[in-house]
Amino acid sequence: MVQISKLRLITTPEDFFSSDKIMFVDVVDVSSAPIFLRIKLEDKFGAFRYEGGLYLPGSLCGSPENLFLKVKKGVPMDLGDGDSITLLFDGKLEEALAQKKIYDYTADYSKNDFVIAKEIEFLAERYILPYRKK
Repeated sequence: MVQISKLRLITTPEDFFSSDKIMFVDVVDVSSAPIFLRIKLEDKFGAFRYEGGLYLPGSLCGSPENLFLKVKKGVPMDLGDGDSITLLFDGKLEEALAQKKIYDYTADYSKNDFVIAKEIEFLAERYILPYRKK
């Protein structure tokens, strides 16, 4: 099981392009999804409740080049029954680095271990709390 909090955070474009494999991480607020979908996301896809909201963590792994080439077009996450969520990377690398969304995944990638630990407090502190309206 991979703990995102233990991965090396990539902070510069040089680190990004010199990494063999990277992980792009984000959290999506799915609180307004229909109830049946919220239940499915929580039961099967790792969504978690935090301070009254429901959040779905998403991660994309691969080479740095793939992040630019493939993810810019959007990568759909199939949720079954015709439901899907599309993860996008808009190509703004400096912004993604500043928001601490990219990690060096090289050491763990070769293990074929794509199970991400549910680190609710870490995810909330990094991807939810800084973006809440005050």
